[in-house]
Amino acid sequence: MFELVVNPRIPHTHVLINTNDESKIYGCIIAMTTEELGTMPDYTPYLHPKVLDIFGPWLSYNLANSVVIELIALDKTVRQGLELYKAAEDLAIREKNGCMSEFCWSFVNDSLSLAIKKGFMVTDCIHLKDPVKMPLLYLQKRPEFTAQNNYFQTPEYLSQTNMLGVL
Repeated sequence: MFELVVNPRIPHTHVLINTNDESKIYGCIIAMTTEELGTMPDYTPYLHPKVLDIFGPWLSYNLANSVVIELIALDKTVRQGLELYKAAEDLAIREKNGCMSEFCWSFVNDSLSLAIKKGFMVTDCIHLKDPVKMPLLYLQKRPEFTAQNNYFQTPEYLSQTNMLGVL
């Protein structure tokens, strides 16, 4: 895996390639701190009003102070997703925060499973307007979460309301 700077505004882009054949990309992760994310241009004035209406809750979501995984993509023929997460984890360690966050569509089981394997927990659910029927999950990996081996059995978690809105 190597680091590729896409442009100065997206400094932490890691690409997964075969060292014997650099022509095929097997995966990619883009991660940045919330501070770096705050320096990105605001594109919302250029979005169609309908897009803003539907995706507004996602676009205006208040992110935790963390290393934000903006994009993770992985070729289905390889099983190296955990290696891609390592790049974001290394950045979180360098930032001395240890917190990471990402959004994941609730219907993308592989992505959700991979994030959970890496210690992420669903901390919020964003319901978007029609025609988008599937919720968008907000996941975080925080040192206080990973320190608890059985978080799903704690009173803190068991007292949470059903974030998916499903009975």
